[in-house]
Amino acid sequence: MQTKQIIVIGLVLLLSILAVQATDSYQPKPDTYKPPCEKKCVSYKTVKGKCLKHKLEGQKKVCDKYAVVGAGKCLKYKNYSKCDKYSKPTKRCVKYETKKTTCAKHKTWKTCDSYGNKKVCAKKGSKKYCSKYTNETKCVKHATKKVCEKYEKVPIKKCETHKVCDKYTTDSYAPPKCSSVKKCRVVSYAKKCCKFKNVKYCKEKKNFKKCCEHKTKHFCAQYKNVQFCKKHKTHSKCVKYNTKKVCCKHETVPSKCIHKKNYKKCIKKSKGKKVCKKHKLVGGKKVCCEYENKKVCAKYECKKVDSYF
Repeated sequence: MQTKQIIVIGLVLLLSILAVQATDSYQPKPDTYKPPCEKKCVSYKTVKGKCLKHKLEGQKKVCDKYAVVGAGKCLKYKNYSKCDKYSKPTKRCVKYETKKTTCAKHKTWKTCDSYGNKKVCAKKGSKKYCSKYTNETKCVKHATKKVCEKYEKVPIKKCETHKVCDKYTTDSYAPPKCSSVKKCRVVSYAKKCCKFKNVKYCKEKKNFKKCCEHKTKHFCAQYKNVQFCKKHKTHSKCVKYNTKKVCCKHETVPSKCIHKKNYKKCIKKSKGKKVCKKHKLVGGKKVCCEYENKKVCAKYECKKVDSYF
């Protein structure tokens, strides 16, 4: 739409320029007659010549191609859940009863299965006997002997004999007179019996056995025949039981969800936004940005020419 408007405006401007030029062409031309002369350049100057490079000024950037961005983007979600795994249906007990299981306590007794006869003691007797002996020595023959009843102390003497001679004599040539002298001394004492008595003693001994401990020995004095059980039979009976709670009535429980899958669903989406995908430049004016340097005459001198030649 904008492109069309720009094209229309450009056509209007072009038509107005052509109309102005048409009106100017009908104006009278000025008098440009000059007498004939020969021009001669006396000084030169550099001016802009031919345009070498152009550029556009005043161009506008307009969109050439549009695109919708962000359309279909979810703005609002709603959470949902769905069961993807169910449990198996189960049974539930609604009524219980007590049931005997194993025996907790037994009672056992024996009865005779076969009988027989045997001799048993009807009357018992007893007698004493020696269970332990000791050896005892006894005198079988006596005799008498004398023994000291009273002692006295008797000294024991030790005697020595010495030869003693006279030192002084009247006759110096006569031999000396000598004599033996006996000297005794007590060296110890000894016991000596001063009174005796007669004592009786055992001349002959003999060993005899003597009982020091007695025990009683029992024996049967009279027997009788009695009946006895040759073979027994054991009987057992449970007097106390262990109990167990047992279900007698069931109820089926339906299956339940054991795993849920959560997901979300979009309930509101965006409409999108119109954005330009491709731009282009329109309008503007072509302006020269680089010119060719041209040497031209800056000042002329007019040299009259003879018209008759």
